[in-house]
Amino acid sequence: MQPVTEIGYYQQLAYNLDNFKKTMINLDKDVRLLVDGDMYISDNSVRTAAGQAIKAIYTDGSFEDNLAAGVQFYSDNRFIRAIIKYAELQAQYTDVYFYQFSYHGALGGNDVYVKLCLNFFVKISIFKQGCGRVAHAEDTRYIWAAQSGTDLGQYSAADVTTLDRYVTLFTNFAKTLNPTPEQSELLQNIIWPKVSANNFNYLDIDENLEIKQNPREFSYQKWVEVYETYATKPFISF
Repeated sequence: MQPVTEIGYYQQLAYNLDNFKKTMINLDKDVRLLVDGDMYISDNSVRTAAGQAIKAIYTDGSFEDNLAAGVQFYSDNRFIRAIIKYAELQAQYTDVYFYQFSYHGALGGNDVYVKLCLNFFVKISIFKQGCGRVAHAEDTRYIWAAQSGTDLGQYSAADVTTLDRYVTLFTNFAKTLNPTPEQSELLQNIIWPKVSANNFNYLDIDENLEIKQNPREFSYQKWVEVYETYATKPFISF
């Protein structure tokens, strides 16, 4: 299972930047819009308090002045938060290997990131903590042949190595139910630990492979607190 860094919002920002800014202004005007319907909060004052708590996870100012915070919010709210919660729950019953795909290269086909670096993003320092470079589904280009991605000779050694690693991890898992059944030089001799009740281990796949703990550490536990404090129980989603 996979929380790709800042899933899905680089392309959308690139093509609909004006709309995104308008959305951020609306969120600043009414923090209740930050509250998901699955929290089932009917009291407006409680909904406002929940919205304020959610906003505080990402910024102590405004989303309009900190669009990176908006990217972080939408990434968590639409994808990452629920994926992490599912992994926690599933790990009680089966082996779970959790990873984050952080590698960004030409093979991924995400030239939007490059264009925005040269234009808008650098000006607002959008690449702050938790706001990475990888777009939604960019990692699939390192598994499946797509468009010009079939000619690997045109890509960097780092791109090809990342592809080899990614395919190997999936192949190992398909064959043995373990992505790293033994140490290998290609995988930098790592042994990928499972998620457990006491240790949320995950593999960060970048130019190098690294075992880390607690994905989305700056925001996830704060979301847990928001749900525990404001949402109506029993929870039907997260």
